Amino acid sequence: MSRARTTSKARIDIDGRELTLAPGQDLVRLMHDMEEASRTEGTFVHFTSGNMLMSALVSGRTRVVISVEADAADPPHDLSEHARTDWDF
Repeated sequence: MSRARTTSKARIDIDGRELTLAPGQDLVRLMHDMEEASRTEGTFVHFTSGNMLMSALVSGRTRVVISVEADAADPPHDLSEHARTDWDF
């Protein structure tokens, strides 16, 4: 299965601050990195927004939303390989 990568409209929202992800950003890897960081007291996660390398300090209290608005010509992204059923709340 191919890994999902950003198209022209992928965004990440971290604690209310929305950033546009750079084309080619590996969404599954980014989701994994965010999830792993949320299990710590605080870990920097790196990603690209536009032409800037960004680092966000993520902990269990950080709210992160990744959204993808695919172009009509693009097939939908399959992020199911990252789906988890053992969520701890």
